Amino acid sequence: VAEPAEAALAILGEAGFSPRVDQRFDDDVPVDTVISTDPEPLTQVKRGATVTVYVSLGVEMLPMPELLSLTAAEAAEAVLAEGFPEPTLSEDWSETVPEGGVISATVEGAPVMAGEPYDHRSVVEIVASRGREPVTIPELVGLPRDEAETSLEEAGLAAQFGQAEYSESVPEGAVIRQSPPAHVEGSPDNIQLYRGDTVTLVLSLGMPYVEVPDIFGKTPAQAEQILRDAGLVPDADYWFGGVLNTVRFQDPQAGEAVRRGSTVAFTVL
Repeated sequence: VAEPAEAALAILGEAGFSPRVDQRFDDDVPVDTVISTDPEPLTQVKRGATVTVYVSLGVEMLPMPELLSLTAAEAAEAVLAEGFPEPTLSEDWSETVPEGGVISATVEGAPVMAGEPYDHRSVVEIVASRGREPVTIPELVGLPRDEAETSLEEAGLAAQFGQAEYSESVPEGAVIRQSPPAHVEGSPDNIQLYRGDTVTLVLSLGMPYVEVPDIFGKTPAQAEQILRDAGLVPDADYWFGGVLNTVRFQDPQAGEAVRRGSTVAFTVL
């Protein structure tokens, strides 16, 4: 026992026995080494008797089945059918593998290779897909562009941009609206997005432009009303007490385009 098979057979032959070899797998005894004999060593037998010598084939190696094309349940069955022990199963999100499919199959952390031989004791670690990971859409309205993009990135989403619009309430460069809208806790109207999906943002161009009206020759009261109606802020300056009660100069000039809410200065003589 524990002798190389060739040497053991020679010893038995010289001792007058008829050796018979029986090969079998063994997890502990090296290849071509005697595992045991039948009868056992030191047993009294007649000269010429047959002695069975059990010789090690080494650790049994099994071919690894193809797993990545199967569902996780099918992969587990295939591993067991090949003779491996019960595999371990875990789950993870995947953007590419459908729910229930196999994301990865490893042995001791290394990806398995279909058709390659593995120790029959190898435990295959199967990671099953939970499908795409659902994410919560953050509130972005009112945020500057860079902050909105950062919030989306942190949520696992991407930004795309629609046509920018003028806004009297949202500062230039900030988000006027988003599509889909932000999730509202408990709302049945929430739209479900998944990691990697996009949210469309419409950015503000700031206050719209208006044309400066012509107030030359108007009274101060008329000029102020005309400017306010145009969405502008009047700023009167009276020369010589404004004795003529007439607008003679204005800045910006009539016809110029300015932001709504801009100030128009005018001089009253």
